[in-house]
Amino acid sequence: MRNLGKRSLALFLSLLMIISLVPTSFADDVTAEPADEAVSFEEAVVEEEPAAEAEPAEEPAEETAEEIVVAEPVEEEATNDAALGTTLAAPTNVKAENSDGGIKITWDYVTDAEYYTILRRVSGSGSNWEPCGNTKNLYDGTATTYVDNGASHNVKYDYTVKSASSSASGKYDGTVYATVTCIGIPEITAAENTTKGIKLTWNGLSNVAGYYVYRRLEGESDYTQITATKVTGTSYEDTTMSAKTNVFCWYYVRAISQADAILGCYDSKGTQTIDLAAPEMTSVVNGQTGVDITWQALTSVPAGASIVYRVYRKVSGTNVWTQIGSTTSETSYTDKTGSVTSGTTYSYAVAAYEKYTATEGQHKDPGLSIQYLAVPALGTPSWNENSITITWGAVGGATSYDVYRRVDGEEWPATPIKQTSDTSFTDTEITPGVDYYYAVVARSVYAESAKAIVGTEAVALPQFSTPSPMKKPALN
Repeated sequence: MRNLGKRSLALFLSLLMIISLVPTSFADDVTAEPADEAVSFEEAVVEEEPAAEAEPAEEPAEETAEEIVVAEPVEEEATNDAALGTTLAAPTNVKAENSDGGIKITWDYVTDAEYYTILRRVSGSGSNWEPCGNTKNLYDGTATTYVDNGASHNVKYDYTVKSASSSASGKYDGTVYATVTCIGIPEITAAENTTKGIKLTWNGLSNVAGYYVYRRLEGESDYTQITATKVTGTSYEDTTMSAKTNVFCWYYVRAISQADAILGCYDSKGTQTIDLAAPEMTSVVNGQTGVDITWQALTSVPAGASIVYRVYRKVSGTNVWTQIGSTTSETSYTDKTGSVTSGTTYSYAVAAYEKYTATEGQHKDPGLSIQYLAVPALGTPSWNENSITITWGAVGGATSYDVYRRVDGEEWPATPIKQTSDTSFTDTEITPGVDYYYAVVARSVYAESAKAIVGTEAVALPQFSTPSPMKKPALN
């Protein structure tokens, strides 16, 4: 419309110029009919308007194009907000404390939030907020609790929380935050069975006033603090476990801050162990192939436990126990010849070991002792019609030898037929035609060996025969 007005004005001015140039007589004629001229002018203007309107229709839009460009993004954003909802509110009531597994941060639920991002900064450092985790991948993204397990011991942190959603903008309030000093988790490095109970050892932390110890027994749901007062060192012996009932138990340690006596972080999974009883030894005897050790199996072993028995030996007069073997299903073990020396006294003990917790119980000290005497090595017997001679090698530590004899079908007698310090024996009390078996036992003041039987097994000696007596002639 503005362009149309300009063109009409220009046409009007051109007509005025033409009129001023015509002769006076002609002008008088024009003046004589002013109404017609005016009408003609109006008609001319009206006649040009359609031509002006034939201009492109977009011309009027140019007047408001600037306003439309500015308004359209605002309208689109308003449309998106209507679809996505308004910006989420910032979480409030943010709290932080040393807890199970690290620093636990809690906050109030925000309507329409699908998950939350937790932000952290070192308190008082002027550093920016940095994300340290989110609840998106937790079992419940809308959970209002998060544990920061990446905090460092003895560092003071500020925490705040940002709401988040896939369909709306999140928000956090940097003025709403919680501050806490992280007190780390003491790591238990050993849980050992002792004669008095279970001894715990852990790594110490700097700038702490002490520690509390907590325990949970199998079948219990909660931990119990077992130290009435703080422990200032890095070890503690739980003497309440001295009964040794073969029960699983779990421990954790919690530090106390030096500055404000705040309890530190802890690990509720705990360190698992078991209070193992010491197996009862039943016998230690010199056997055919070494020292035979037997013991009683543990009773009331908890389900899931895997028990191994470890056999220990020490030389008399020393305090050094050495493991010489182990067994899982048996309650006996032989300390083989070759690893022991005849004439030497040894002590033996057995300890239980639980595989899954890698826990070893105590063994009974001093255990059972015995002087090892090797089985005499018998030579090949010699004989004639009047006697049988057997020989053997000397045995270390032996002071005498007992010789036993039996006939086929009988048991070995309790009393030897000969006691001698020699390494040979001649039996002159024999009956021709009878099979004899001999055994030799080495003896000392403290012990006796197993029986050495002629041959690798009981072997009959050759029979001796005599002429049959003459029969009396038959009477007629």
